[in-house]
Amino acid sequence: MKRGWAGSLIGTAGALALAFFGCEEPTEPQAADAVGSGDRTDIVAASEDEPAPAEDALTIEEEPYTLTRVCTFNIEDLRYDDIMAAGRGDDNEGANRARYAARLIAAIDPDILLVNELEYDFISAEPLSGEAFAQLIRQQRAHLGLGDREYQVFQEPSNTGIHSGLDLNRDGQVVFEPGSREYGNDALGYGEFPGHYAMGLFVASPLEIERDEARTFQSLLWQSMPDALLPAGDGERVPESEPWYTDEMLAKLPLSSKSHWDVPVRLEDGSVLRVLASHPTPPVFDGPEDRNGRRNHDEIRFWAEYLREAEWIVDDSGVSGGASDDPAVIMGDLNSDPIAGDSLDNPVSMCLLANPLMDGSFTPQSELELEVRGRVLRPDATAEFGLRVDYVLPTRGSIVVRGGIVRGEADLPSASSLSHESLDSLVYDVSDHFPVWLDLRLPDPEQ
Repeated sequence: MKRGWAGSLIGTAGALALAFFGCEEPTEPQAADAVGSGDRTDIVAASEDEPAPAEDALTIEEEPYTLTRVCTFNIEDLRYDDIMAAGRGDDNEGANRARYAARLIAAIDPDILLVNELEYDFISAEPLSGEAFAQLIRQQRAHLGLGDREYQVFQEPSNTGIHSGLDLNRDGQVVFEPGSREYGNDALGYGEFPGHYAMGLFVASPLEIERDEARTFQSLLWQSMPDALLPAGDGERVPESEPWYTDEMLAKLPLSSKSHWDVPVRLEDGSVLRVLASHPTPPVFDGPEDRNGRRNHDEIRFWAEYLREAEWIVDDSGVSGGASDDPAVIMGDLNSDPIAGDSLDNPVSMCLLANPLMDGSFTPQSELELEVRGRVLRPDATAEFGLRVDYVLPTRGSIVVRGGIVRGEADLPSASSLSHESLDSLVYDVSDHFPVWLDLRLPDPEQ
């Protein structure tokens, strides 16, 4: 049986190694209270009766300022055909799910949105699903009586469903015909066809994507990471004395199961927020060798390495080095919970929440108590299976004014005029994950 990180102990040498490579020992997760109406231009003030805000989580201001709303949402297996069917008004399960997802996003009204599990079209190499979904969101804004916003889309190739040509799961067979789990298990990232479970970034007007400055890391090999947690044999399919992956496999196997993106977004005031987007593999669906748990750990650790500007990192254009000095936000379904689950050595806490370059002091929560399959979800659980796995984490210096997890209409960021359009049932029809959002105030670019 695989163990959760809480059931394992990290020795002194292991902790020192993690600290050296950008990860820290975890501290007790904290949550900061946030105030405000949900409007984009707001005056933030704390009363004497409120607890002191966590460092960098809130500030007291006398002047109004503009916030940037950032949201991540894993919309389970969102397909192009379903999006197009929703736009035509078709009434079937796939079309309705895509339509409700777009309606929910329209109600949240993010300036920057990351969608995980959005299909990518490898045949055209164009962001067809992303562009279609952007139009569907605009359609649903009109349905809700909201003003129109145009969306720029960033959607690049994903490793999901790209076949390796090798027996990566060491089951003795290699299936080349797309459309099955057996095919997906030998892909560079799990997917039953090329472009399955990819992702897309949406930026609403008047914000703009700085495409020429974007970086992607789809091809960066796992073995190129210093001290990579590459698995050893399980004693069954592969002897314990041998590595799980052969040299031929390691020469093809990327670190990222989808891709890692650094996408700069130009805000209305001219400042830049860099979106660091990814969707690490779930740390399950493997065996005693824990190959997925190890890859999940290193996919998350990549961001700690990137923030400390590690020189071993090389993007898909051949440029080496890590992040710029611009404010950034790490977004996506990281498939790792800071206090439970099957993650190996708690990477989200050790590499991100405890990272001095990050501000993990604010924990988004839902106001709605929800019971799923006989279990009441934690307030910070971002998925129906009861774990916090979806994150919007700013680098230190940005101010989290408010945030939350949308499980129903009561969790919407703003006072809603949608009383005629209950969203409560829609949330559960869309995905096994919930949207997570933050309203951010970035550091003053003049300071």
